[in-house]
Amino acid sequence: MIRIIFLVMLVFSIHLQMVEPALADTVAGMPFNVKGERLDVTPPPGWNIVWMEGDSTGEYFVEYAPAGEDVETWKTGHLSIVRKPYPSAQTMKEIRDAKLKVADVALIGMVKRLSSSCAGYEEITMRTTTANGLYSALGGGYCGKPSENAPLGEGAFVAFYESKNFIYKVQYSWRPQSEAEKQSSLWGIDAAHAKLYRESLKSATLCDESKKTCKTRYLP
Repeated sequence: MIRIIFLVMLVFSIHLQMVEPALADTVAGMPFNVKGERLDVTPPPGWNIVWMEGDSTGEYFVEYAPAGEDVETWKTGHLSIVRKPYPSAQTMKEIRDAKLKVADVALIGMVKRLSSSCAGYEEITMRTTTANGLYSALGGGYCGKPSENAPLGEGAFVAFYESKNFIYKVQYSWRPQSEAEKQSSLWGIDAAHAKLYRESLKSATLCDESKKTCKTRYLP
């Protein structure tokens, strides 16, 4: 189990810069249309794309933040969506033989890594479901340890979705802006924002821009 978690997390820790030389049709930081299957997630009203990078036909990531905030210094909220190919055939066989799901293993590994780097990490109970034809695992947590951009800590909902061709990671992050907000729950997020982010995660469906089936657009 530990070996499988390590292998899957290795896939998600490889930075997209490693494939940049092949990205002739995209410019780092600028939105672009994705070819083929992608995950359609509806961000909160008023949120905009603040960064996009990757391969229009393969792995990529896109980041959103509320109006007036940017990818480096966002304060109130942040959404990231990552599309990646599945691990190697050998790793997939090990996962199947262990009667596990890639989404479950990826989430367990990520939460384990986050909790090991933050004493007192408040973990959100993992949940799995199948909706809109997609199997997903949802979890996350909150770290109250102060940092330069998050003096009152930072929390996140993280979901991994399995499709036929790719594995997707969607993450909503937040940084409490007051002591009252930090104390509003174990995870430093008020009920209204927690519901907003969870509803967005539930909205995730597969779509194809070439078939005009996507509700959200990366380019007008």
